[in-house]
Amino acid sequence: MIIKGYPSSTSVYPGEELDFYLSSDPPVTEPVTLEIEYVCGTSFESFSYYLKLEEGIPFQPEPPKESSPWATGFNWEKVCSFIIPADGQSGFYQVKHGDEKVINFVVKQIHPGSVSKIVFQYAMNTAQAYNTAGGKCVYESVRDRAYKVSFNRPGALIDPPDLAISQKPDLFFMQWLRSNKIAV
Repeated sequence: MIIKGYPSSTSVYPGEELDFYLSSDPPVTEPVTLEIEYVCGTSFESFSYYLKLEEGIPFQPEPPKESSPWATGFNWEKVCSFIIPADGQSGFYQVKHGDEKVINFVVKQIHPGSVSKIVFQYAMNTAQAYNTAGGKCVYESVRDRAYKVSFNRPGALIDPPDLAISQKPDLFFMQWLRSNKIAV
């Protein structure tokens, strides 16, 4: 089973709702539990939230190439929502199914600088520029590259499974920050 998805927003504040647009191939018709893992931020403790999807996860097809889905988005139906706890830690999170990473998002500090004087900027624009979901990305060959990309596409992960850790600078830096107990 391969689960793909994207969030309604790449960053939210504690207390806000985040929608998830998911697709599973093949579709999952029984209940599924997703893990929302805290990766890095103001806390040095590991923790996760769990989201149980009683209805499973449907298969949602990739739009046809003629509709330019790399630029217009996939327009999948919302599968579920998650309300970030009001006391939720700011930082970087990943939605996972088992070891499979599905979605990245950031929880922002309500009062920036109140917990840490260091800002970590996750390069979501870069991840989207290299994301080939829908058929194109910004960095492909000049004759067939996209000049506009949508964030409403699956696949813009911070640590694609086919890259070594040395090729994942954001993830490498987040691990370094956490191991050195540097809050961001």
